[in-house]
Amino acid sequence: MDTIHLALVERGFVVTEVEQHSSYGWSFYIKIGEVFVWTMLQLSDSWLLVSDAPIGLLKRLIGRSNNAALTIACAELHAALSSTTLAQSIRWFTRDEFAKNPSGGVSEP
Repeated sequence: MDTIHLALVERGFVVTEVEQHSSYGWSFYIKIGEVFVWTMLQLSDSWLLVSDAPIGLLKRLIGRSNNAALTIACAELHAALSSTTLAQSIRWFTRDEFAKNPSGGVSEP
């Protein structure tokens, strides 16, 4: 997680410190524009990196989303992961795709 964190900082992003997430992972936030994208790394059957760009109810009701920020964050996370030999066989999923077939996914976000 520190390697990913450092790669994002070196790419010029504002990134919060890595924190323990419950008893099973580590997390941090990446600032994309005015949006903070949450990212958590946990050990599943293999390593699982989960990202989310939470948005408030009022903004959702008026049709706003943080999808653009999440897309940028995922592309930057992919670049950070691809720049190290520590990550191999990187696969990308939506939440629904992972729930249906965790052995599928695509090679880029």
